Amino acid sequence: MIKLSNLTTKRIPIMLLSGFLALSASSQTVGSIYRIVSSNTGKAMTNAGNHKPDAPIVMGEFDEDDKSQYWALISDGTEGNYGLYNMGSKLSIDMALKHDKAPGKLLHWKPNLNNENQVFNIHSPGIAGSAIQLLCAGDNGKVLTEYENGELWMKGDLSNTSTYFELKEIVNVEDNKAPMPYFTYVITNKNTGKVLSNGGSKENNAKIIVEEAKDKDFGQMWKLSIPIYQTGATTWFQLLNETCGKCIDCAFEGGGKPLQWNQSSDESKANWNQMFEILEVEEDTYQFKVGKNVGTQWSPSFEYYYLAVNSSEEVYLTTDASSTDTHFTFTKVNNDNLPQGLFWQDEKVFGQNKEKGHATYMPYQSTDVMRADERYNHAWLDPVSSSRWMSLNGTWKLIWNVLDDTMEMPEEEFYGNDVDASKWDDMVVPGCLEMHGYGDPLYINVNYPFADNPPYISMKRGLVNSVGSYRRNFTLPEGWDKERVLLHFDGIYSGAYVWVNGKYVGYTEGGNMDAEFDVSKHVRTGENNLSVRVIRWTDGSYLEGQDMWHMSGIHRDVYLMAVPKVFVRDHHIKSQLSEDATSGDMFVNLTLDNRDGMETTKSYEVRLLSPDGNVMDIKTGEASFIATEKEKALTLAFEGLTGLMPWTSDSPTLYTVEVVQKDADGKEESTFATKFGFNCAKIKNSQFLVNGKRVLLKGVNTQDTHPLKGRTMDIETMWKDLTLMKQNNVNIVRSSHYPRSPKMNAMMDFLGMYHMDEADVEFHMNWNNGGRIHTSPTWRGPIVDRVERMVLRDRNHSSIVSWSLGNESDGGVNFTHAYNAARALDPRPIHYEGATRAYTSPTDIYSVMYRDVPTVQRDVDRVGQPYFMCEYAHAMGHSVGNLKEYWDVMESSTNGMGGCIWDWVDQAIVSYEDQKAGELKVNGYNKYRNGNDYPQAPHQGNFVNNGIITADRQPTGKLAEVKRIYQYIKFSNLNRTDGTITITNKYEAINLEGKTLTWKVLHNGKSVESDSFVLPSIASGESKDISIPYSSPSEEGEYLLNLSVCLSEATSWAQAGHAIASTQYALTSRTTLPAHNNSIGTPLELTFSNSTYTIKGENVIMKVHSSKGITAWTHNGISVLPVGSETSASPTYSNYRWIENDAPYGTDPYYETGNGISSRTFTVKANDDHSAVTITENATGNRCNYTFVYTVNRDGTVDLDAQYTVNANNLRRIGMLMQFNPELSMTQYYARGPLDNTIDRKQGADLGIYDLPVSDFHVDYVRPQTSGDRQNLRWITFYNAEGKGIRVETEGQVNLTVDNYTDEYKHQYLHQWNMQASDDIWVNFDYAQLGIGNGSCGAGVLDKYKLPASGTYGYKLRFSYTDNVETGIKDLPCTPPSAENGPMPIFNTRGQLVGNTASPASLPQGIYIIGGKKVVIK
Repeated sequence: MIKLSNLTTKRIPIMLLSGFLALSASSQTVGSIYRIVSSNTGKAMTNAGNHKPDAPIVMGEFDEDDKSQYWALISDGTEGNYGLYNMGSKLSIDMALKHDKAPGKLLHWKPNLNNENQVFNIHSPGIAGSAIQLLCAGDNGKVLTEYENGELWMKGDLSNTSTYFELKEIVNVEDNKAPMPYFTYVITNKNTGKVLSNGGSKENNAKIIVEEAKDKDFGQMWKLSIPIYQTGATTWFQLLNETCGKCIDCAFEGGGKPLQWNQSSDESKANWNQMFEILEVEEDTYQFKVGKNVGTQWSPSFEYYYLAVNSSEEVYLTTDASSTDTHFTFTKVNNDNLPQGLFWQDEKVFGQNKEKGHATYMPYQSTDVMRADERYNHAWLDPVSSSRWMSLNGTWKLIWNVLDDTMEMPEEEFYGNDVDASKWDDMVVPGCLEMHGYGDPLYINVNYPFADNPPYISMKRGLVNSVGSYRRNFTLPEGWDKERVLLHFDGIYSGAYVWVNGKYVGYTEGGNMDAEFDVSKHVRTGENNLSVRVIRWTDGSYLEGQDMWHMSGIHRDVYLMAVPKVFVRDHHIKSQLSEDATSGDMFVNLTLDNRDGMETTKSYEVRLLSPDGNVMDIKTGEASFIATEKEKALTLAFEGLTGLMPWTSDSPTLYTVEVVQKDADGKEESTFATKFGFNCAKIKNSQFLVNGKRVLLKGVNTQDTHPLKGRTMDIETMWKDLTLMKQNNVNIVRSSHYPRSPKMNAMMDFLGMYHMDEADVEFHMNWNNGGRIHTSPTWRGPIVDRVERMVLRDRNHSSIVSWSLGNESDGGVNFTHAYNAARALDPRPIHYEGATRAYTSPTDIYSVMYRDVPTVQRDVDRVGQPYFMCEYAHAMGHSVGNLKEYWDVMESSTNGMGGCIWDWVDQAIVSYEDQKAGELKVNGYNKYRNGNDYPQAPHQGNFVNNGIITADRQPTGKLAEVKRIYQYIKFSNLNRTDGTITITNKYEAINLEGKTLTWKVLHNGKSVESDSFVLPSIASGESKDISIPYSSPSEEGEYLLNLSVCLSEATSWAQAGHAIASTQYALTSRTTLPAHNNSIGTPLELTFSNSTYTIKGENVIMKVHSSKGITAWTHNGISVLPVGSETSASPTYSNYRWIENDAPYGTDPYYETGNGISSRTFTVKANDDHSAVTITENATGNRCNYTFVYTVNRDGTVDLDAQYTVNANNLRRIGMLMQFNPELSMTQYYARGPLDNTIDRKQGADLGIYDLPVSDFHVDYVRPQTSGDRQNLRWITFYNAEGKGIRVETEGQVNLTVDNYTDEYKHQYLHQWNMQASDDIWVNFDYAQLGIGNGSCGAGVLDKYKLPASGTYGYKLRFSYTDNVETGIKDLPCTPPSAENGPMPIFNTRGQLVGNTASPASLPQGIYIIGGKKVVIK
């Protein structure tokens, strides 16, 4: 029977580091006693009988009876790392590397493997015999060295024979019975014969009891752990139960009743309740002494107690040291009896039998076959013709269970050779279990779903851990039984055990990195089976606390590769280039693997091919192996390369490097190809440079997210994301906060997208809680491993210009080690925002999050490093304000590096249940889910949806702003007299020559003149004056000049004609509204009855109640207000606005919905000739007083002169809200558009005339909120299906909001689909609207975009009837055109696919795009 918590028959250590001697815990090496003897002199290491701390450790004459020469190997479980503990002194060897007088001279000190000075790596120098070297684990360049005078020092010469020692085991040592640190014991009370236990509980506050000893009862096993906090000369111990991560705690504050509590891991202060001194009172009998601190934390004073068990078998504390109740004995737990296979709760075990990290490659059988495969040119595709590669994607079989300690799945039911899985569930791989109905997806930011007690997983209330047991069969291709077969996973959340044909293969953690296993010994010809057990939450999950949906399963590709028995395990392509990257040398470093120890010779050929596929050069080499040579390195150099075309984001030129292995007869055995670009990213004089030029990184943060697939990304979605970024001038992706699929990396190389590759490391909550993952030596391995594997896999990608060590996890020594590991592998700049914030570990880049514009301006050029906003402009809902101001600072700075908006795409998902039911939409809206839908998790509601684009990859007004601000062509110095303008090329490499400049002149919004021409040469960094041959404005009114630079030819990411840069200039100012013609129409009638004034003209009727305001309003029979609305729709002041971006971190502060108006008065008066009637409304309140003067004119128009007097701070609007007749459901307007825009987000919205149904003003943010804003309104027409409607013209500053819902109504709901469909039309005409800023995470609204707290402001609106809406669609058919090849797609005016011409009647009345033309569907 194989339990999930007992997966192997012995305790299996983590992967061994290359070159280090395997000291297996299962062979009892750890805990055994040794003499450490010099290979040179034969002397033995000793403390010379001096048992005091600080005593020197020296070499003495070998003496069989001298116990000062007895050294036990102790270990905290980190493979290859050991302490040397003296049984007599109870002290360890310390390297004293920071000793103020003799740094590096060995001495005695109390044991503590949290102290790097006590941790050694045992290294095999590779010479004959059993010699070893003792290296400093924290600095493998320092090695224990024997001096002639017998002193021992840590020095740096590993070739010195004085560094060679031998470990000579001493058997049958009585002292080995004594308790030693880091070993696990059953602790027996001598009086009662019962053992200490937690009763099997994993909870805090569980009572410590004594009970009968039981075989393999993990609740009775206590590890003598050394607290991180140490003080004084005493060696303190914690009694740790490893199965739950809790220690015996004396709970003095609660009355001194021993219980268990989370292990204290705070290195800055002690938890004295858990700190015991172990005293030997007689042979093999011990006491546990503990101090009750009656002083302060910083000045402790103690009353001493002893752990005891009375005759009633109660565990208690006593001050009587003479009582035999306090006597205990220790029984060491053999390794085979320790909790087995708990890799998923052991941070020191993050992989077993995994291959070392290496660059991505796909092997082929020959060069010809490789070159013919489509993957050769598009490296994100799977191989089609390779006989050395086989996909294991597809349908697997699955059993899913909640994980608990009692669950068993025997070999014959899961991974055994003869298991019948035919009745198991089907599961798609790659895929997320939760998106297929196995458990809930959980949105979690910062927090953990389990208690923060690393490395243990104790789920919070209402949550469970789970395990998915996958299985599939495969047929081994012919001939693969003679090859080395590698099983490759691109990503598994969060930990996984692997079996092939019933044989255990290995274990992996690291949800977003490759895991590869050599399964050559396990596969067989014909049919095979593969079993994978995936655990959702593991100790690795502590490092995966990112702001995202948390899901599990085999979520990325799985495949098999066959390579020769001797093969190229890794290839590293490096270049040394000139400053401009046009010449230099290229080196291809091959790591050759001969793990089976074959005696053979292989030859190698490396070819460099030009971008057009011509062979530029070929280098060859040979490697001969003898049986003992398991690995060789071979470097092939391409020196003196000239005429290179550098790789940049705007000119991503890729060369091809082919690597071929041949047998002794010169026959190709295996070959692969890698695309490679010549570039160099570095930092010089605090500037970030690519190919010698300063580059501004205009970026976004990204997540792996798909609305239907969760964390699984298909290549179509990857391609959509990257091409949409390119089309909108994004030039860098920060892969927050984990590496992307290798396929996406290949796309970035191909398309030209810079990449900040970020390691899968974030333990935000542990940092918030003051945890010590960032400094704990036991967590160093998994952190460094994640960084190393990322760099090793991805360093051949030219798109990568920076490595990032992780996200928001403090600084600390573990990040120093991670930095050093990355730097040893690759020279590119290293980023880590946590280091900038903490000042405790290195980073090459000064990185900040969510700083406001003034702070960025203050700091950008004074910090001495490139200044990078790794997260800014938090794009939650209606957001991304003041982007222009950020980039005004960046572009005018010297050391600014740029920034990445948080983030690219909303992470909303459609639940499995809704997908299964086919309920993808409700009430016309996508049925998207957010954290509110899974309240059992510690979620942050809708904070998961922060995208510039929607979850289904639709563009937004936010994206339009990003495109305009990020563009690389600058327009300036327009001379309105002669039409010249300066165009500056801010691209890195490309010349603007051949690009098309299109221009258009608008008069009052209508095109009156346009043309285009091809630009002349404007090299990178150059400016040139260009003449635009437009005619001078000849009439009154507003003239605008629109300019766009467009692609003349299609690229891999956009069609010809795509605009890469645009701008708009005002040539003349708009004019005021024309005077009225009182010769039109008949004089107005004014009557009064039943408290209501009636004003009636030839074309207009208005009714005004003397206390309620306007109750009816029509022009030519078309009602402005909803019929029967009485007073509810009458225009009035409104201050209310609800957007998520007003509140930090998804909180929902209270906003008053009322407008604060306390009184309204109305007067109505006709002039002498009844050519006009005025209605005056005066209103007062605690926010804003207003006066509305309506002038009803005999020509059928109504002028509304609005004046607002502000008397409060923090207003959101200065303006009115009114309701329109719902029949007027279509609009044409002249304002900024076509997408929504705000006062601080309008650079990407040009003035123009736009057609839009009222329903399309509403923006489908996942959570309903204010939307539909348009700035700088000139006029808007609301009209019906017959083209008749109401036109509203403006004079002065007017901003518009249109929606089918009020903001108060929207605020009630957590999802769009909660709202009922509405035909209502609510319109705000505002003098000003508060900016949106970035307050959902970061800086709020800039002062200049806030509303004034005093003063009077106003505008004029003119209402009139129209039946002449010049939409350009009136002459088109009202029924959709047909297509010969079947139904045509129908898009709404926002570019979203909404249907096809097979069933147009299912769509609501409105304006749509069919075949590139606007069409009215009635």
